Amino acid sequence: MTATSTSFSTSTEETLAFFNTIPKCAEILSQPDRRVIHPRNPDTFFHSTLRTNHGILKSIFIYQPARTSTSPNSNDTDTDTSAIANPPNTNPQEREREQGYLLLHLGRGVSGQPDIAHGGFLATVLDQVTGTLIRASGLDRGRGAVTVYLNVKYQRPVRVPGIVVARAEIGRVEGRKIYVDGEICVADQESNGEGEGDGI
Repeated sequence: MTATSTSFSTSTEETLAFFNTIPKCAEILSQPDRRVIHPRNPDTFFHSTLRTNHGILKSIFIYQPARTSTSPNSNDTDTDTSAIANPPNTNPQEREREQGYLLLHLGRGVSGQPDIAHGGFLATVLDQVTGTLIRASGLDRGRGAVTVYLNVKYQRPVRVPGIVVARAEIGRVEGRKIYVDGEICVADQESNGEGEGDGI
């Protein structure tokens, strides 16, 4: 059964309103078929430990399903990720690629060097956006997934505090392995880093 709602909690409404003031984020939020994903069992490290008044100040995950001829146009919010899982007889390799966006408002608490986000934190962001996309797409079949390989190429520093957009895209599926590409960029710049990984 699909659990879809067009009403948000106050905190989600405030978060969406905040990110809608950032042009790059507003462009993502205006895409047809996009869905705000609320994880059923959010991981403690990313959603609690790093969520402080000087670490991750605000965050929201946006799922963009693969566009197909039968995909309805909707800006609904999905609170049940099973509602967007692959139909049982759908081959993910024959569909257009699903994408996920993690919008983040970062404080100075994630710095390595002064006012520069720690490289290990950015790798964590890539791991988070790729893993959340796998769960949102239903490719994990509800069992969850773990990262077995993560390769990160850093291109330029990410200044903090600031707004960051992490994007992930499903690559290919080979048995239990799901290959995902990702990148991180500051909201007013081009890509700051990219990564690739696979999970099982």
